Amino acid sequence: LLNRDIRLIYSTTLLYSSLRRLLAYLAQNQGKPFQITEASKEAQISKVTLPRVLFAFEALFLIRAVPVVGMSKTTYFLEDQGMATWLKGRGIEGTRDLTRGIFANLRQEIQYRPELRGKVYQWRTRNGAEVPLVFETKDGVLGILPSLDRIPSSKLLASASSFTNKFPRAKTVIAYQGQEIQLRKPTQLWMPYWLLV
Repeated sequence: LLNRDIRLIYSTTLLYSSLRRLLAYLAQNQGKPFQITEASKEAQISKVTLPRVLFAFEALFLIRAVPVVGMSKTTYFLEDQGMATWLKGRGIEGTRDLTRGIFANLRQEIQYRPELRGKVYQWRTRNGAEVPLVFETKDGVLGILPSLDRIPSSKLLASASSFTNKFPRAKTVIAYQGQEIQLRKPTQLWMPYWLLV
């Protein structure tokens, strides 16, 4: 893909090593708002060229862009999470790995059913509230907040409340390490994370 196929989409003379470094950077930073300066430095690809390479990666179904609502940014997830794990080259990273696992398992249920008119995005605020995965369909909005804790942190719960205040028709699922499904309030369900991955 990186040595041959990408050149069918974007005629580039970039070295394989630069393209691979960019893909590895994206694998390591899935779910975080994309930082063009940091990515450019890591991959040794100019900031002018980088958007074209990202477009080519998307066209090859290597990555998927996910908008970050509230910050006018984008984050990227790899389409193949097995490849992402191999590219990352390091162990489990807690909540971020849980987020990408949930993304990999639920995203296709939304995006490959056109009748749902589904969207996937993230929601973040400048003051640190975040919902790393939001699934929106014609039927409603669902924010998913992964946690590896048995009792979700107060910051995570505050993010969930802030999200439902901002989007009154939204509901949230706290994907946590507990054992039981709990309806905590009409807009918030706690669910063991392994039921979603």
